[in-house]
Amino acid sequence: MSVKPGLGQVITAMFFAAISGSGTATVAAVGSILIPSMIQQGYDAGYTSALSAISGSLGTIIPPSITFLIYGMITGESISDLFLAGIIPGFVFAASLCTSVFLKSRKHGWKSEGSRASLKEFLASLKDAFWGILSPVIVLGGIYTGFFTPTEAAAVAVIYSFIVGIFIYKELDFKKMLETLSETAITTGIILLIIMNAGVFAWLLTQQGIAAQLTEMALSLTTNKYVMLLIINVIFLIAGCLMDNTSAMYILVPIIMPIAQALDINMIHLGVIIVVNLSIGQVTPPVGPNLYVAADIGRVKFENIISRMVPLLVMSLIALVIITFVPWLSLALIK
Repeated sequence: MSVKPGLGQVITAMFFAAISGSGTATVAAVGSILIPSMIQQGYDAGYTSALSAISGSLGTIIPPSITFLIYGMITGESISDLFLAGIIPGFVFAASLCTSVFLKSRKHGWKSEGSRASLKEFLASLKDAFWGILSPVIVLGGIYTGFFTPTEAAAVAVIYSFIVGIFIYKELDFKKMLETLSETAITTGIILLIIMNAGVFAWLLTQQGIAAQLTEMALSLTTNKYVMLLIINVIFLIAGCLMDNTSAMYILVPIIMPIAQALDINMIHLGVIIVVNLSIGQVTPPVGPNLYVAADIGRVKFENIISRMVPLLVMSLIALVIITFVPWLSLALIK
């Protein structure tokens, strides 16, 4: 039985998502390997790049997710519970992409090329990748067992990656460390500025009674929580098109949270819905950071990748609807 081309992109993105916690990082890492390889085998560059872009969005859903961390910081919900809540929805999202790839492959007659790896080759590859694969096991295992907190897990991950990068894989040197620290400082500075201004914004909403007024206004429109969930989906889908995940979280969650609480919407389930919305926002212009990364790797025009994205977005929206109206998917693993 052959594996349809593109399924490997989705599955690989799922595994890398458990390491990176970032959608854009997943696209850059997985796409830089798989996009050129598939193009070289004759697959459509636009579709391959589009699939890589939206597969990278799994990095936002599959734990450990940076976006879940931010949501937990804003709402005070358990980070461990949020991580657990993202597992099944992450698989549902991935399954929707795999379905789209399967149908597209059958339509165009795409088939896998080359021979299967032997058991010996598979074990050799597994041995080489063992220390890298162990990273998410240590981080998530430590969080779920209560051995360390999510904040401490970040420090553990950094120390572990530092040791593995220098002494085992020997790919990390002093120059790369300086580059990494510089990029981290810039990114952290940007995030702190966003948090600072969002904090002021949230304070103004509370002090001026705007949050309460908005809650009353929303409840005057509907008291049906399912209708409200549809409205929340629309709001965050639009927000994902116009701003980055961190900004959307800090600006909109303090407004949405009291409305959701008034309608008895589970805040963990709400967090999953919001994160899935924002993950889709990573591949919708004009912001859509995953699109630009994938287009650059695939060397395709932006309009080409957008046109190929439509069927994948349709399947993603179907997954979003299922996740929104079947709360069990988000809450099944939480004690």
